[in-house]
Amino acid sequence: MVLPFDCRSIRRSSNLLYSLFIDLINIYSIINIYIYFWIFNLMPQLIPFFFVNQVTYNFLLLIIIIYLFTKYILPRFVRLFKTRIFLKTLESNKNTTA
Repeated sequence: MVLPFDCRSIRRSSNLLYSLFIDLINIYSIINIYIYFWIFNLMPQLIPFFFVNQVTYNFLLLIIIIYLFTKYILPRFVRLFKTRIFLKTLESNKNTTA
């Protein structure tokens, strides 16, 4: 079986969390390969349902991520940048008036 990337050099590194993350990716890759093999070879009538399911949940996840970014995450960055600009203008006004 060929994995999408070679992780032997990563496992030799001292970063244990990264190594565990790569191991999880490899485990799920093996599971996904097994699922695809099972669907394509043993039960080909399930292929449309499988892909409709994947597409549906991916679009749902995309909509949720977009909503969370627009509602919570991106406004924080805008407020942060507005605060920085405000403090910078206060600092520049203080220097010019003194």
